[in-house]
Amino acid sequence: ARGPAPAARGDGEREGAALASALAILQHPAHPDPPPLWLFLRVADLCAATGKTDYARDVAIAACDRHATRAAAWRGAARALVADGNPKDAETALEEANVLDPASAACWGYLALANLRQYDLGDDARVDRAAACVEHATQLELADGNLLTDVGVAFAAVDRLTVAVDVLRRAVALPFGGFTKHARLALARAYAKGRRHVEATDEYATLLAVAGDAEAGVLRAEMEPILKVLGKLDDDGAP
Repeated sequence: ARGPAPAARGDGEREGAALASALAILQHPAHPDPPPLWLFLRVADLCAATGKTDYARDVAIAACDRHATRAAAWRGAARALVADGNPKDAETALEEANVLDPASAACWGYLALANLRQYDLGDDARVDRAAACVEHATQLELADGNLLTDVGVAFAAVDRLTVAVDVLRRAVALPFGGFTKHARLALARAYAKGRRHVEATDEYATLLAVAGDAEAGVLRAEMEPILKVLGKLDDDGAP
């Protein structure tokens, strides 16, 4: 799983605390106007990123109360609810967002994720719904690398590897960002899980080229069984 580096996490916690204080002041009954939606969403996202998922959920739901006609409020609530481990309520929030803004690629992406997070073993219909949501998101040119990565990982977890690889390849193809290494590692693992050993090795090699010592050790450990399989295949194919 991804997580912010300690320094970045500390910065996020400080910013979140400062903005949460501002939000509390602006929500006071004596204040004439509701706080702006961006402030709700920024506080919720920062709190979720730093592990305060229950507070993030409460802030995001308050945003929906104050800005009920804004699709972004409902999408923000869905993000917070997914982070808080409540994909069923996230799906409900996303359905509301979809009514308000059916052309949102992010909404369809989060709907895919919410469906996959509700998967029970053998529930192919739930996975099919998630795949249909991904098709909509793709048609709308979803370009959120973090969301694409999370969706790809979720598809790999339910063994829908063709969809997982397609989604993760699109994440890796985006301009480099904080998600890129995680997306490439997830792609390598999806290839390996699908026994696409050559492609998996290529992705691991790309990661190794920029890895530090600690990361390189983990990557080599994951590559070792793949290389053994490739060696055996080469031996079997030798004249």
